[in-house]
Amino acid sequence: MLKIYNQYQKYGVKDYYQNFSEQYFNPHQDRIKSIYIKHIKDIISRNTTILDIACGDGLISRLVNQYNQNNNVTGTDPYFTNQYTKFNFSFEDIALGKLNGYKYDLVTCCYAFHLIDNTWKYNFLTELASITSQFIIISPSKKITIDHPLWTVIEEIREDKITLKLFRKKFGQKLN
Repeated sequence: MLKIYNQYQKYGVKDYYQNFSEQYFNPHQDRIKSIYIKHIKDIISRNTTILDIACGDGLISRLVNQYNQNNNVTGTDPYFTNQYTKFNFSFEDIALGKLNGYKYDLVTCCYAFHLIDNTWKYNFLTELASITSQFIIISPSKKITIDHPLWTVIEEIREDKITLKLFRKKFGQKLN
């Protein structure tokens, strides 16, 4: 399989996943699992509700279920339907408030944050702050930034060409 980036260039993100989601797997899943075991599993306490955004084939959901039992993991992905997917919401759907009324202790996004169109990013992060106080991004990029008044970086780890950032909602901060 060509690198995913090349597939995005050839088909576009939406068409790639609509046509090839059944064949998709994250080629970096072993490295992601290693980072999860070393760094994330201890962040997640018992009886935590977790939303796995752009859950794909359920890699993070499977890891949570394997290493952090007694947690409630819900996945959302606009292109995948599997045992981990409860919602088929996109980043734009979340930005438009489709998760309004839901609450999660933690939200994760693995290898997909770069897919948010910049025109939706601010609203996405605002809506995210209404459903959770913690957000973990796992990415191959060193340049994960959230320029939003409601979020601050708590921890950043770069290991084996993977970046993990834990963001926490700033309490008491209000939007203008």
